[in-house]
Amino acid sequence: MSRSRALAVAVAAILVIGGIFGFRHAQKSRVRSAIVAYNAGLSDSLRTFDLSHLEGVALPREIGRVRNYLILLEATGTRLEAELLALEVVKVRSQDPTVTAIAEERWQETQRDARTGAVRVAAVRREQRVEYTLLPDEGALKVYLSRVLEDSER
Repeated sequence: MSRSRALAVAVAAILVIGGIFGFRHAQKSRVRSAIVAYNAGLSDSLRTFDLSHLEGVALPREIGRVRNYLILLEATGTRLEAELLALEVVKVRSQDPTVTAIAEERWQETQRDARTGAVRVAAVRREQRVEYTLLPDEGALKVYLSRVLEDSER
């Protein structure tokens, strides 16, 4: 193989590999943005008992799952204040059109009396490993289902 041909093959390989890594980085960034938006909506929904905060970031199945949790909180007279402190997407798998991601999250949660606002359980730090299933909808990735794989208090 001539030197110029070898150089052309090497450049082509670098472009292909760079394209793959560039696509993966862009996809991971897109997934992270979708999860951050979902978590912001989730936090607001938990604080206000209003599911409208999940519109545009979650699909009906996930909104139904959160609705069930809000019903449980409301029945116990508990309002949950949850603040996302850190999030790292550690794994992304894609099988068109579904994207599955594993995220490590750190939250601070405070349980309050829903009626008076008095603290029931002081702020607790929680570390969770969460699996997200995302689907494209109206040009954006939205959470179809989230599932806590590991949960620990710190």
